[in-house]
Amino acid sequence: MTPILTFDTRLDRPRRLIALAASGSIAIASVPAIIAFPGSAWLAALFCTLAGGLVPLVILRGRSAFRILIGLFLALGFWAKFVAHFAIGTALIEPIGQFSGTPDAWNAALGTASAGLAGVGTALLATAPLKPTASTPTLVDPSGILKRFGIAVLVASLVAAFVIFAFNFRFAILKIGFVPTLALHPYLYVLVAFAVSWGIALWLLVLTWWLIETGRLPPSSLIYLGAAEGAVAALSMGSRVQMILHVLAATLAFWQGTRYRGWRISRSSCAKLVLAVGLLFGAALLAVSLDRAYSFTGAVPDVTPAAAPASSTSQPPAAPNAGTPAAPATAAAAATRDDDVQREQRIREKIRSIPNEISRLFVMRWVGLEGVLTTVGADDRLGPDLLHRGLLEQPSAGVDALYQRMSEATYQRFSNFVFMTIPGPLAVAHYGGSLILCFLLLATLVLLGTFIEYATDRLTGNPAAASLTGVALSYLIVQMNFPRTLFFFVLELVGAVLILACIRLLLNNDWRFSGFR
Repeated sequence: MTPILTFDTRLDRPRRLIALAASGSIAIASVPAIIAFPGSAWLAALFCTLAGGLVPLVILRGRSAFRILIGLFLALGFWAKFVAHFAIGTALIEPIGQFSGTPDAWNAALGTASAGLAGVGTALLATAPLKPTASTPTLVDPSGILKRFGIAVLVASLVAAFVIFAFNFRFAILKIGFVPTLALHPYLYVLVAFAVSWGIALWLLVLTWWLIETGRLPPSSLIYLGAAEGAVAALSMGSRVQMILHVLAATLAFWQGTRYRGWRISRSSCAKLVLAVGLLFGAALLAVSLDRAYSFTGAVPDVTPAAAPASSTSQPPAAPNAGTPAAPATAAAAATRDDDVQREQRIREKIRSIPNEISRLFVMRWVGLEGVLTTVGADDRLGPDLLHRGLLEQPSAGVDALYQRMSEATYQRFSNFVFMTIPGPLAVAHYGGSLILCFLLLATLVLLGTFIEYATDRLTGNPAAASLTGVALSYLIVQMNFPRTLFFFVLELVGAVLILACIRLLLNNDWRFSGFR
């Protein structure tokens, strides 16, 4: 049995200092928000302790990608939004339905949020003893399959990945805000969607880690490949955040390599790496923003202008060419020109709004607070029946989904685009109308994510697989809209992990590949 490696005690003191600094900063930033809060100051202080306290908690106890990120994402979606709204006056950008904004309503919202976040903190503390696998390499590859064919497999995988990403970009199988333009069988759809969002990244990072272990690639290639794949995935999916998540998974895996496998990188190589990733990220961000600006203008209904009135002069119009209906053709051409002008104006407006949209990505776009405000405003509809319907709801409901109606989102229905607001896991848990249920469901989600990530680490022996799994689970849980989609993603993820575990077993058993010697 592979031994468990404890954390390097030399990092305990810096970690404690960072956690202490984070705690102090959060406490100081919370004070003006608590003062401006219209409800109970004691309840606001409790909320800030539970929400903001997730940051120092994961610094001290979050020994995995999932536990670190689930805490940080929820802190951004709740504490950071709360502080930005009350201390700075930043407006909430998502609809909040019938939430009245009275002191009692705000007290109910913070009470609900505190119950759920307490469940998150409890689960993080309960799973703190879990540690990553040992520092010794777990891939032996005695037959030398990877040494002989590993680079060829990687190149073939990259080509296949590019084809899949291009296919997805062309037909919008999984593209944020787009309705697919190609009807696929549901089974094929979920496979393509999983591959585009996380499956390709999972395989490429795992394969790259194995090639690093066998000496075929330098350690820095893990981040270079994660950045390149993430940039293409971001453009293919139309998601500004996708590259960040994929690079984050690669970086966390690389960090484990430096901690446990003795990887080293020079300062000059590190500077080149940061520069390359920064340039790729800027290019991907610009490309995605421009693609969205140009594409989404097609979702705005065009208003065809009326035909121009007849001339007010007494002279008759010029005689048309024989057989040519001049007036209708002229009106149609004018309407087309006007439509083109309006489209260009909308595109320019969307392009000018890109910096403002990007600036809101860091705090206000994170899911959390608005979802709880919405469910508190719909208190008369909460209960077991609503929770049951919410858990089983189909994503095809679109703008007519339960939460979309509850939040009174004003997104229009389009044939080629779909825009929705997202409730998040705590709002979905609050469908049941019980604070105890909020505590239990949030704790269960954190426990589930932690154990899936831990099982991935143990089964594959590959920190890249565990990191990607943790990043994916933390992000998708925080972005929960339709719970059934998370359920199917977990099934696909577990299946992919089992396949990787089988590949590892095959590579480590010499007799199975004796014919390749």
